Amino acid sequence: MRYLGALTALLLLVMTPAGAQAGVVTAGDYVKFGDRPGSPGGEFLLTVYDTPGGPAIDQFITFCLQMTEYMNFTDTFKVGGVTTATDDLPYGDPLDERTAYLYSNFRNGTLANYTLGNATSANLLQTAIWFFEGENVGDQSGNIFVQAANNAVNVDKSWSGLGNVRVLNLFYQDGRRAQDQLTTVPEPSTMVLLGSGVAALCVRRRRAAASK
Repeated sequence: MRYLGALTALLLLVMTPAGAQAGVVTAGDYVKFGDRPGSPGGEFLLTVYDTPGGPAIDQFITFCLQMTEYMNFTDTFKVGGVTTATDDLPYGDPLDERTAYLYSNFRNGTLANYTLGNATSANLLQTAIWFFEGENVGDQSGNIFVQAANNAVNVDKSWSGLGNVRVLNLFYQDGRRAQDQLTTVPEPSTMVLLGSGVAALCVRRRRAAASK
């Protein structure tokens, strides 16, 4: 039990990133939504469960990726996958790297001019995400978050790729598709640390057993 306790502590340490940057949600988990400022869309509080009605295992703020698929604050949704694309037919729609830039900075608390819990900020960021994901939101040339993401990706090229931002492909429990959401996953360095720690604990346990 001593080693199990140490392993549990290590898992909690490496899976709890600074500033709540990366969640632990995986395919097969269940999620529910809580409403926050912004409409339509805007900030959503997403709570993650291993089983419907079970204890919460994670919670973070997310934004939706489609305007034409809907969710509610009553149903429990199943995570079909944690991927790099929405599940729009026929082959999925790859996540735009400018969306990834915005959400990564949002989760890190480094998104300039964003005020958490403010409806105006939430609406502007949600609209910018929809714009980059090809939703019909009209001209966004004056949107400060569109400008920031375009500058980071296309002008100064300080950002490329998706980083650790991913798409939660969500489904109703009867199999119908629901509105996909944004999440983050642990950085590769975190997974290396996890693997090294588990290996060290296994070696220690084998040595202790051999000394008996």
